[in-house]
Amino acid sequence: MYPHVGVDASGLATLRTTVVHRLRTLVPTAYAVPTLATP
Repeated sequence: MYPHVGVDASGLATLRTTVVHRLRTLVPTAYAVPTLATP
């Protein structure tokens, strides 16, 4: 059914890693900015 399962699995793993990395860099910033902006 899926002749490129290996390629798709690798691509999904890379995409997931990229998304997780972006979330790890953006989320702390999203939490830190309101904290720093609060008097």
